[in-house]
Amino acid sequence: MSHIHVLSVPRRLAQPGLTDFPYASFGNLQLLLRADRGVYTDAGVTPAADGQTVQQWNDFSGAQRNFSQATAGLRPTFRLNPTGFNGRSAIEFDTTDDQLTGPGTLDTYIAAGAVTVLVAMRVLTTALSRFAFKDSGSFFETGWGATQTALTRNWDGTQDAASVTIADNATFILEHWHTGGNISVRANGGAANTVASGDTTNLTGTPWIGTNLNGSIAELAVYDADIGDANRTTWRNYANAKYAAF
Repeated sequence: MSHIHVLSVPRRLAQPGLTDFPYASFGNLQLLLRADRGVYTDAGVTPAADGQTVQQWNDFSGAQRNFSQATAGLRPTFRLNPTGFNGRSAIEFDTTDDQLTGPGTLDTYIAAGAVTVLVAMRVLTTALSRFAFKDSGSFFETGWGATQTALTRNWDGTQDAASVTIADNATFILEHWHTGGNISVRANGGAANTVASGDTTNLTGTPWIGTNLNGSIAELAVYDADIGDANRTTWRNYANAKYAAF
């Protein structure tokens, strides 16, 4: 008598959709956060359900730089299917005190003269001091610099800011980079704004995500290099196909 053996396949804690993007193929990947996996209500044991607060967001770069928040009242919220992300999950940060903190200092994420930050996010209202990725000393920041303005901001002895116009209550595929003595930002495939800026003068600050954001982050990657226009275009096309931002 023949027997049929059925293999048990473990359930993957991730949403179905596009094939995983090869972030590491660009080289120099230092941080990769995705809201469709690795989001926990505690210190990495219990996956967050819709509407629950997030204590830990795991890094998938291979460096194990998991971001977390020890104080319950300062934790962002996991949203399974929020507005504006094409049926994908996102982590929602309020405008006052939600924030996640990463291990180490800024120099483990970026180089003084070279960095790329890629973010898929939605902002409800833009204003000063709303950030996706920054350090505690405010020497390198990505986020919003003024009403309806996205920016890359760097301190090289003086503060420099590259900025582009965006809209409130909208989803954006944002590219921030620093290379060759310049900082740049691009939103939803539009024209990049580039401003001269030298090496970041201090890399000892603590990395933060979502500071005063008043919005949501679905995906965020940080490289300690300029990954180049071709790779940014490849990522932009992937992210827009996934989140339908523009």
